[in-house]
Amino acid sequence: SRVVGRQLAGAPLSDFPPELRVYRKGARMEWHKDDQIYAVPQVEAIYTVLNDGCDGETRWRTADGSVHGECMEPNSLLLVLAEGPEHSVSEVTRGSRSIIKSVWTCTEE
Repeated sequence: SRVVGRQLAGAPLSDFPPELRVYRKGARMEWHKDDQIYAVPQVEAIYTVLNDGCDGETRWRTADGSVHGECMEPNSLLLVLAEGPEHSVSEVTRGSRSIIKSVWTCTEE
């Protein structure tokens, strides 16, 4: 893919099936980096299906330590490289957001 600079395919579904996640009031995800599970770091795709007034922000830290955040709109796609930037989701206090998370790789090694 042109965006990540290498040809990608979905990871084996038996290992990493796409998953639906729903963030409702009180839901959050702490700061973390995605673990590398292949010889070449995989890309995790987070597709926002629905955002019903959700105020939970997806946040990430850049190399200089600054924090950026965004409330993901419906039909948006966020790509996160394994062992890439730390990221989190702030606590949802209103609304909800539904996402589909899938794993993409250029190798199965």
